[in-house]
Parts: sequence; structure tokens; C-alpha cells
Amino acid sequence: MAHPPLWTKDRLNILSPDNISKINFASETGIIFGLHGYCYGGSSASSWAYSNINDFLEDVSKAKPGDYYVVWSTKELEAKNLVLFHGTYNESDSTPFSQTDLEIFQNYLSKKYNEVFVIFRNGNLLEVKLNDLDYTNDDLLEDIEYWYKKPGEELYIFPFADIDKPEYILVEAKKPNENGEVPIGGAY
Repeated sequence: MAHPPLWTKDRLNILSPDNISKINFASETGIIFGLHGYCYGGSSASSWAYSNINDFLEDVSKAKPGDYYVVWSTKELEAKNLVLFHGTYNESDSTPFSQTDLEIFQNYLSKKYNEVFVIFRNGNLLEVKLNDLDYTNDDLLEDIEYWYKKPGEELYIFPFADIDKPEYILVEAKKPNENGEVPIGGAY
């Protein structure tokens, strides 16, 4: 028999003023992106990216209490030199990547279990991908060719194994229930 999780107010939730302040600042200076884990959802976490806090808060408003969020900031990760590639497509470019960029990218992906977060931006449109067993490196390269081919389109590639550490995560918290409580545990 499954036991319900214990809920507490002793932990910060995704909607706490401190977390909202951090996320808002990051969204004003760059893109926020991350993972949304579903409390007892029976599925993998989904990836997301937003360029403003309102879109992020709309996403959170649709989540269930106890859902888990991990949030990163493109600007903070770039400042810490944790980006494999960031560029804006230019018509004069013969290829999306320089040979050096391509070697760095391919070298990282050649190591077992290395995944990347890829964010494509065209104006206000954002598309995010996290390569995994279902989303192969070949799929990723096809998407790069599709999403990153017009002047002004922007591409970020982040090394997931490197950024998925507490010191690089902007916010890691759960959505509260109507009493402002979050579960202590939970299946995600």
C-alpha cells in the first residue's frame, strides 16, 4: 500500500518570493530553462525554456502541487563558462559551427551518458531539447539544421552533465499545495 507523502512549509517552494525574484531577474537578462518533474506522474521530466517570468508562472499554474522544478539561467551559465556553444546565425556563415565548435560539441557527446540541453531562439519563439535515449545525437543534429538556419536565429548548447550540479542550478523547488506546503519526498 502506498503512503501519501508528508507535506511541510519548512522548505522553499517554487513560488516563494526569493525564488520568484531570482527567476524574474534571470528572465530579464536572458533565457530561463529547466526541467519539470511530475509528482507521482509516472513519466520522465519535461524540458522547457522561457524568455519571461509570466510564461514560466503560467506553466507553474498548470502544474500539480508537489511537481518539481529545476531552473537554470543562460546568462549565469555563460558567465561560468558552462556553455558548449552559443551563437547567432549569420548568412555569411557557411556552416552553423566552426570546426573547433563542432569538435568540442562532438567530443562532449561521444562520452557515455553525456547529454545536452539545446535551446533554439527565433525572436520570441523558443524550442528546447534535451537529448536522451529517445532523442539521439542524430535527431539533435537534424534539429540544429532545421532550427538554426536563418539570420538572427540563436542557438545555445549546454552540457547537462556539467550544469546538473547544485552550484549551477538557479532554483530547485516544488510547487506548493493550497496551504503553501511541499512534499518532503515523492516519486518523480
